[in-house]
Amino acid sequence: MKIEDYPPQDPLSEIGKLYHARVLELARNTAAEECSYGNDPYQAVAVFAAPEPNGNVLVFGHGGGWTTGYKEWMEFMAPALNAAGITFVSIGYRLAPEHVFPAGFEDWVSAVTWVHGNIAERGGNPDRIFLGGHSAGGHYASLLGVRRDWQEAAGLPRDVLRGCLPVSG
Repeated sequence: MKIEDYPPQDPLSEIGKLYHARVLELARNTAAEECSYGNDPYQAVAVFAAPEPNGNVLVFGHGGGWTTGYKEWMEFMAPALNAAGITFVSIGYRLAPEHVFPAGFEDWVSAVTWVHGNIAERGGNPDRIFLGGHSAGGHYASLLGVRRDWQEAAGLPRDVLRGCLPVSG
């Protein structure tokens, strides 16, 4: 999906515009399989399969203060992770203020559920899922990493996650 295809978001600062233009430029030659896990345009993942099957999977979410951001912002990470044998999944999630908490958290649960059920056919190992995120994405990743009340409700094993790497902005 292209950024222009999403609903409009609040304008970024000049520094933010420069940063995001650069990460989009770095990701321009990456090839992903785009998959939806819900009906909203933001409820989608971009899967970058590692060259060797059955390896670790990193599910990673963008930052943006819970109000802005796109999964495409994180796609620049895919080449290095794929070269290390990791299948990279960049996730999108619904944003505030239109979708208040816990909508984003619920989207992360849905995205991880989708990854667990579908990643094997895309070369990743559903028993080797790690979470990560930048800023707001790191917040959601850490919530899934420390809470233990969502796995059973989602039909997932309690140990579905192997690790979590939240990153601050």
